[in-house]
Amino acid sequence: ACATTLSSLSRSVPLMSAHIGYQADILTTIADSIGAKIPENLDGLSLWPTLNSHPENQREHKYLYWEFYAQGSRQAVRFGAWKAIRDPMLTGTIQLYHLTEDESERVDVAGQNPKVVAEALTYINQAHQPSERWKVPS
Repeated sequence: ACATTLSSLSRSVPLMSAHIGYQADILTTIADSIGAKIPENLDGLSLWPTLNSHPENQREHKYLYWEFYAQGSRQAVRFGAWKAIRDPMLTGTIQLYHLTEDESERVDVAGQNPKVVAEALTYINQAHQPSERWKVPS
């Protein structure tokens, strides 16, 4: 049913979107496209409004967060045009990149944007959940 639904989309659907999403959005999009109830405990947002030619109804993630435990560990958060990286996890300094102006992440602008760094740190601290299975390297 989903393949049929997706293949019947209007050809007026844009081929590109500036929406920032991640893997969990796929499940919610499929569920939404076939009219299934989307469980409330999922982080994913349905991309169906954008795919169905209604980008004005597209919900946005406040931020996306991820952690890396390899190579000394890192935390990162993406929000709006910004990406912040804390290296190493929990104790490192924040590097900040304005991705609209620097998509290659070459110019750290943390020193010029203390309010944005504080916002990034709030998101990082809010999202990080210590786990017995994933220990931060010392």
